Amino acid sequence: MTRSSIVINPKGVSEFNFARIEEQALFFCADVGRDLVLGVPIDFMPSEQDLTDDEVDTQHVQTKNALLIEEEPQRDDQSRYEFQLIRRRGTESRREDRPSMFYPVYIDENRKCVVRAGEAIPLTAKPNMSVVKGLRPVWPINKAGMHGRWQIGPETMQTLIESGDIVLGSHNNKDDSWTINRRVLRKASKKLKTVWRHKSHDAGTHGTVLLSTILGERRAFSFPKSVYAVKDCIAPIVRDRPNALIVDFFAGSGTTAHATAMLNAEDDGRRRCILVTNNEVDEERAKALRAEGSYPGDTRFESHGICESVTWPRCKYVIQGHRGDGAKLPGQYLSGRAMEDGFEENMEYFRLDFVDPAQVERGDAFEGILPILWMMAGAIGQRESRRGSSPWYLAKHSPFAVLIRETKFNDFEEKLAERKEITHIFLVTDSEDNFALMRRELGRKYHCVQLYKSYLDNFRINTVDRHAAGREPR
Repeated sequence: MTRSSIVINPKGVSEFNFARIEEQALFFCADVGRDLVLGVPIDFMPSEQDLTDDEVDTQHVQTKNALLIEEEPQRDDQSRYEFQLIRRRGTESRREDRPSMFYPVYIDENRKCVVRAGEAIPLTAKPNMSVVKGLRPVWPINKAGMHGRWQIGPETMQTLIESGDIVLGSHNNKDDSWTINRRVLRKASKKLKTVWRHKSHDAGTHGTVLLSTILGERRAFSFPKSVYAVKDCIAPIVRDRPNALIVDFFAGSGTTAHATAMLNAEDDGRRRCILVTNNEVDEERAKALRAEGSYPGDTRFESHGICESVTWPRCKYVIQGHRGDGAKLPGQYLSGRAMEDGFEENMEYFRLDFVDPAQVERGDAFEGILPILWMMAGAIGQRESRRGSSPWYLAKHSPFAVLIRETKFNDFEEKLAERKEITHIFLVTDSEDNFALMRRELGRKYHCVQLYKSYLDNFRINTVDRHAAGREPR
């Protein structure tokens, strides 16, 4: 697990003793021997003024080795490159750690260029600061006077000087010193940092105010997150997965679905998002509704719940680009996209409810579980409903099929042969052996799932008496 601190309120929230300005984002990644969290785009990283002078020389990003301007004018496009301090920093950065990397680099101060690398000197020898044939030596010594070392040896340094990849950086007038930089191809991304401080993550402007703009009312939801903070949390995981499925079991105001739509708009992705939430009514309003004679389950009471009044309306409005009354959403996103343009997405609202067990026993609840089967098969294509009482069901627009009467398996298998796009098959049987036989007959190309004739059994959990079996429950 890795934790990142996200500054969501630079002004701070008043609490005892301290003013909290951040929230924590937790990333749980399986150990698979490689990075699962992708690098983030360079423009997501801290701005230059947030970096120390010792991290990068920002003053001379446009500096070019004067010796190569006429020879290689095609390399003058500095937008392709970034410049890194060639003096070693951090661990093993002292002279005694690698004595062979303590040597002078000679520069021409008039032409502001690096000319050549010198030779390493013994560990006990003092560096010679004298100018040699008009060239000034620069040693890997920091501002505190500590003898350090270069990142590379003199031979490699000379090769990079000749190729134009070692350039002269800035001059410090206070101590009359120069920095030496290495030019490298600019990376498209860098490692995600553990502290995020960006204006776009302000939960006030891009959370509360944005939600008020979408819904057309104030104080509809307490403390919504910045949609950009949520997007920046999701993006490093799914940027290279345009068909990813994102699930949020604590949907709140629906920020995760909003962020997913924004990601898809950036790269024409087809990422899907499932939001799960209750329809809780806040305590103060619930008390007032009860006083008026309205109780949980009543249409009026439920209309004030978080899902009905915030989550679902927000998702609809941002996709459509307008509110329920037809009013276009004002303003634009930070990308420049007008909010009234909406998104090329579709969304459906399912309500989970209790089912009468007797109805399930009669087999009358198949229509109710169809949406679940559709989602298990990838939520692909138009969702349909079942008509009639056929022994099987083959979705017309989605890649799944259901065998309802196992005695008709052979006929069902023949029908499957006509539908090459089917990927998921649900087999209704109470027999583990029969399910295994049918799955073996169908082959590995299908993802097979057993559905018990009593549908409730398929969704029942913790039914094994682990204490009786001598094991503790997990």
